[in-house]
Amino acid sequence: MSAINVNSITGRTGTHGPVLTGVTTISTGVGTAHIGIGSTALLVEGDARVTGILTVGTNTLTLNGDTGVVSGITTINGISYPSGGQLFARNMVDNGEMQIAQRSMPLTALTTGNNYGVDRFFLGIQNHGTWTYSQGSGISTEGFTSSARFECTSGDASPSGTDYALMVHYVEAQDCQRLKFGTSAAESITVSFWVKSNKTGNASFDFRIEDNAQQLASAGYTINSADTWEYKTITFNGDTASTIDNNNGRGLQMTWWFSSGSDFKGGSYQDWGAYAGQNRNVNDLGVGTADNDFIEFTGIQLEVGTRATPFEHRTFQEYLNKCLRYYVDTRTTALNGAPTIGQAINAARVGTSVQWKQMMRATPTVTIYSNQNSEGRV
Repeated sequence: MSAINVNSITGRTGTHGPVLTGVTTISTGVGTAHIGIGSTALLVEGDARVTGILTVGTNTLTLNGDTGVVSGITTINGISYPSGGQLFARNMVDNGEMQIAQRSMPLTALTTGNNYGVDRFFLGIQNHGTWTYSQGSGISTEGFTSSARFECTSGDASPSGTDYALMVHYVEAQDCQRLKFGTSAAESITVSFWVKSNKTGNASFDFRIEDNAQQLASAGYTINSADTWEYKTITFNGDTASTIDNNNGRGLQMTWWFSSGSDFKGGSYQDWGAYAGQNRNVNDLGVGTADNDFIEFTGIQLEVGTRATPFEHRTFQEYLNKCLRYYVDTRTTALNGAPTIGQAINAARVGTSVQWKQMMRATPTVTIYSNQNSEGRV
């Protein structure tokens, strides 16, 4: 190999070819040629062509002329950007920042049923301890002002087979059509979230598709440190076999398991396939087996693709509008005020109408309260 040191090399000018300036070193060897540029920038006047792969920086930006792929970029002005797909409304989860809580919280002494506190997220309990559901303070350093917090005030160390405690969120079916499930082009999906608990160890998460006999996919994640917020991501393949109906029903059920009896554990995590209860809570974290156990979530995001992008923060009003599609509280203490108009018909009857702020998902059930907030009275 030989080296030639020059101050500059000038080729043909104008539109006929490039001009290279500021070249300090030319090294040649068998099958290779290197041009080293000193403090002066490389100037190309006219067209330039690289027949191989161009890398700029140290594994920073790679351009592949054969496939058209640009890779290696992770930030713009120091801010991470999405790896692909749509830039707006990437997050398919409503109220993933846990900001909207129209119901009076905390909810206490919960022992059974599906208990909604923070809008769109319910605490599901089947005879597994006694719980309090509250709206927590979130993670200010990550831009989350709220969280969904679940505390077991009376634990159950030996739950029966069908017992469970868990958190659920539903994604409306017509909002799942971008996933292309049931086709050969089914998209992979990634769920990401922040979690904190007094318990450490392996925990379980699953998806279900109710339109197809509760088609199931499940996976695990690990809580490494107690009482510490940790960020988790889980990626699932697209389901090429199960179609999600294009309607206002339950498209995807997302379940975070706290603890359960034997009917929901003992199996193994599965890719999309037939429902198998024992493949759901494979690794039982055990939150709820002792008094004062707790688990807390915020920053939940579900998006198309195999990579979790930075959380898509939305405005408070956007979240409220989405949540009003599913639940409206007309009492004066509620977030959305009191959109009711009433008139006394006689001493025993009152006529009233409700002015819905948003079109609701389906025909709602209505609960009437007295002026003392007593349920079921007029």
